[in-house]
Amino acid sequence: MGESLVFWGVNIVPGVRHLPHPLELTALTIGNFDGVHLGHRALIEAVRARATALGGPSAVMTFEPHPAQVLRPEIPFGRIFSLADQREQIQALGVDWLVVEPFSREF
Repeated sequence: MGESLVFWGVNIVPGVRHLPHPLELTALTIGNFDGVHLGHRALIEAVRARATALGGPSAVMTFEPHPAQVLRPEIPFGRIFSLADQREQIQALGVDWLVVEPFSREF
């Protein structure tokens, strides 16, 4: 992923360091969202509603690789959806920003 990518009206950045400016009045949710199930969808809808109330953007922050792969590499791990599918599902929910933060032990 490059510095910033706009896809389906969503700004996608490969980590918070790549945000072009501070996102003021932002409503943000942070999580793995690797399944984007009904609970995730409800959470993202709540973030969008809060962003509208604030007059700012909505944002979702997720991680790649999945934290379980980094923190527990000895345990076999399988994603529910690929990162590409995850991005597509989150984008379809109409958020303004998707931050895909590189996950490491240092992070």
